[in-house]
Amino acid sequence: SNGLVCGEPIAPSTPAPTATSTPIPPTATPTPPPSQIMSFIQPDPSKKPGDAGVTNQFYLSATVNEASGQTRSAAFPNNSWFLNDGTAKKIFRVDHANPGTIKATITLPGSRDIENMANDGSTLYIGDTGCNSGCSGRIGRIYKLQEPTTTSGSVSVDVIYFEFSDYYKDIETMMIDSSQTDPNGPYLFMVPKGDSPGWDPDTKRKYVYYLTKNDLQNYPKLTWNPGGVQPPENSSPKLELKKVLNTTIAIHESSSSVPGACNLSGNVKCNTKYTAGDISQDGQHIAIRTEDNIFYWKRRPGESVINAMARKPEILMNWTEEWQYETLSFSDQGTGFYTTTERNSSAPTMLFYQFQQSSALGNILGITNE
Repeated sequence: SNGLVCGEPIAPSTPAPTATSTPIPPTATPTPPPSQIMSFIQPDPSKKPGDAGVTNQFYLSATVNEASGQTRSAAFPNNSWFLNDGTAKKIFRVDHANPGTIKATITLPGSRDIENMANDGSTLYIGDTGCNSGCSGRIGRIYKLQEPTTTSGSVSVDVIYFEFSDYYKDIETMMIDSSQTDPNGPYLFMVPKGDSPGWDPDTKRKYVYYLTKNDLQNYPKLTWNPGGVQPPENSSPKLELKKVLNTTIAIHESSSSVPGACNLSGNVKCNTKYTAGDISQDGQHIAIRTEDNIFYWKRRPGESVINAMARKPEILMNWTEEWQYETLSFSDQGTGFYTTTERNSSAPTMLFYQFQQSSALGNILGITNE
């Protein structure tokens, strides 16, 4: 197998408390053998884009040289939107059939440290949520805009300001559950990167944060126009992120003080830095990646995203540790997910992890997560 599966993690002694509800404990079932739980055909690390027969590895344009966010396009089938980390204030659309060419370049009014993006089917949400210039005293920003259909130009965005109930955190993972029907239920999720114990005492205790659809739709309209001034942060009350404790992603951290916290086979690290994630358009599949691995969950019928992530995930080994991966996006066709390097010696590399047993997302046969 090209992938490695994490062994049984140390179980928490008590159920995980939450700010709103307590996740349902996972059912005690035997761990399936690897042949039953490896859901994806993984790229071959001995190959590279352009090699004969390679159809799941691609070079992107070098313009996307700090790829930190990726989301599927709803307006253009088989396309993805990308953004570069930091203050670049541009987003790029790439056609998977010709990924080396940029199909559209759109300029935002501004940015501080954009890190992630998500698409709810018509609206792009861009997270200006990084900490490249420090986190102290910072107010989070989400930029909301209709998905562009032009190939160039500048756009206006609506700014949504948010804050944490305790202290600001570096966020590189933002995902939307488009299947959520409750307007007051968890809708837009954020997972802290968790790479700086000096300001993040929750490094060994990861929280998942979220906003509801009503939070996003009812927030006062604060528009930032091209060439205009950013709406002041005190223009409107800031949204407070709701949070739940997630012990599953916490116990997959590498820690000398917690022996066996990550029981991966072989010389594979279990990095604490969460850099990207996505929920499939139909809401049935969840994936979060670190710099070293990818965590995957298939939701059970009627199961919430929060409760699904409280279960032990399937863990996929990184294709290569040569470059840092900071994007992940399920395909709009429902065949798997893409993940992309932040940079490369020449151009970023985008990999495609195809579902093993079915081309239809949500119809994977014989695959179970514990």
